[in-house]
Amino acid sequence: LKMGNQTTLTTFILLGLTEDTRLKILLFIFLFLSYILSASGNLTIITLTLTDSHLKTPMYLFLQNFSFLEISFTTACIPRFLYSISSGDKSITYNACASQLVFIDLFGVTEFFLLATMSYDRYVAICKPLHYMTIMNSRVCKNFILFCWVAALIILLPPLSLGLGLDQKSMMRNQTVTTFILLGLTDDPQLKIMIFIFLFLSYMLSITGNLTIISLTFIDSHLKTAMYFFLQNFSFLEISFISACIPRYLYNLSTGDKAITYDNCVIQMFFTDLFGVTEFFLLAIMSYDRYVAICKPLHYVTIMNNRVCRRLIVWCWTTGLLIIIPPLSLGLQLEFCDANVIDHFFCDVSPLLKISCSETWLIEQMVIVCAVLTFIMTLVCVVLSYIYIIKAILRFSSAQQRKKAFSTCSSHM
Repeated sequence: LKMGNQTTLTTFILLGLTEDTRLKILLFIFLFLSYILSASGNLTIITLTLTDSHLKTPMYLFLQNFSFLEISFTTACIPRFLYSISSGDKSITYNACASQLVFIDLFGVTEFFLLATMSYDRYVAICKPLHYMTIMNSRVCKNFILFCWVAALIILLPPLSLGLGLDQKSMMRNQTVTTFILLGLTDDPQLKIMIFIFLFLSYMLSITGNLTIISLTFIDSHLKTAMYFFLQNFSFLEISFISACIPRYLYNLSTGDKAITYDNCVIQMFFTDLFGVTEFFLLAIMSYDRYVAICKPLHYVTIMNNRVCRRLIVWCWTTGLLIIIPPLSLGLQLEFCDANVIDHFFCDVSPLLKISCSETWLIEQMVIVCAVLTFIMTLVCVVLSYIYIIKAILRFSSAQQRKKAFSTCSSHM
């Protein structure tokens, strides 16, 4: 979002559907009655499904949520248009317009996914009636509804974030800069050799160690537990994260070629951020896994079953994407004019913002919010998990039990 949207254009004019006075009256009556009937009907459905014990089935749960979405969707656009017709005020602020756009698209896309889910519910009810209540249990239904919202968000965030970056000027972004120069860490030839050797050895040790962990968790049948499943995924993320930035810098050090194209820079930034943020959330999940293992050992296998573990991994990746897409999409709108020297050894947000000639305030604030949100959410989860773990361990009677309990946390530590 460029500041121009706030200083040069703060209000839009909505032309509506017609300028004919009689048609406006007819349109107002039709839309008003349709809106009231729709809201009343959907509120009745929601009320009945909440109060009637006979309607506590998956079908009515989905119908209840669909009614809520329908009310939300129509409320996001119709009342505003009715106000415009009745008052003659066709203006809408930039912020109100952006908010309306977000909510209309979100509710609309979520409705599509919910309709697909409802069709699957009917398929199970008719084609697998004996297993219906088992397949479509309460947890599965809630997960389906959550999936509808998350899928809609993932689909909408990229175009909406790019849309917020629209400016009044119709110019090509970065038309003068197609290549960046990565300065690296030093220009001293001797230091470069030492850095190359250190990074190369560290990279090879990390790759070897993490590949060993992944191989062992696949081969050894004794390591088919939730803890090692998460450790396997963490090792994969660690390999991916360092491979996104270290090999490129090693190439720069060995050849002296510091240039990187704009596209490669964006790709590197995307993957390093995605793998990094996903690692944070996976560490939080691993701490929760240790909490269940130590504080609820008898229910551990039931709680942390294969399906739950896979969903937690998907949640980590999805959350990572949701957090990085908004600032990254806005970052794609940055202009760099003639500045192309990045004071870093890989493409990162902070040094790129410093050389941009666009207004970067909003992106900077968004990056800070996303970083703080990720850090606080994961830190709170880890700290709370270990508080409960330590409390449980201190209640153990023997030192041998305490030692064994603490040793199970070693992989996470």
